Amino acid sequence: VTPQNQVSPTAHAQPTALSGSAASVPFNSAARGHYRVLRDSYRQEFGFCDDYIIFDLETTGLNSQTCDIIEIGAIRFQNNEQVSTFHSYVKIHSAIPPEITSLTGITDEMLFDAPEIDAVLWNFKNYIGDSVLVAHNAKFDMTFLQTFYHDLFGYTLENSAIDTLYLSRKYNKHLENHKLATIKDYYKIEAGSHNALDDCKVTAVLYQNCRQKEIQNQKRMKN
Repeated sequence: VTPQNQVSPTAHAQPTALSGSAASVPFNSAARGHYRVLRDSYRQEFGFCDDYIIFDLETTGLNSQTCDIIEIGAIRFQNNEQVSTFHSYVKIHSAIPPEITSLTGITDEMLFDAPEIDAVLWNFKNYIGDSVLVAHNAKFDMTFLQTFYHDLFGYTLENSAIDTLYLSRKYNKHLENHKLATIKDYYKIEAGSHNALDDCKVTAVLYQNCRQKEIQNQKRMKN
């Protein structure tokens, strides 16, 4: 059962043990090489809904089979109102590439006391339940999630996912590009960049603005 107002484990707090979870052990990235990339193994949604969870990952690179997740952030919305958040850093067993630290601000020291990936993903699964997920460039984030859930637990998520990159290209055609940094500037959002929860905040504003544009389009069609 997913509590509706669950607050996430903090950045350095060990998540509460959950019944049925795997024992927390160091995760070997090299062991993932024999799994195919689960790039399209999720249900893509193209509409809008009132209840959803916006999420974002920070990783050590672009390849889900050789790189690691180092941060997960999520915000739950009910009736388009924020009701709770989830956030955790993730311990990894190799040094963060310097360019990733420069991009995200995440250092090896910040991950030292963080929980292992299996514990974080187990808690994240309990947090999201069967909710619709929303992410910017959802294919990237969902590929990482599906690969890690497949490798660690032997299953993949069945949640539908909405991609705000697709929505921005549809409803904000005038923008030069659709990077979150550009979206943040366009909507004048006060938030950081390449920080999981801040990126969720920007994605939320984008999603809700696209939703309003679609509502306005529907009204014009009726008139």
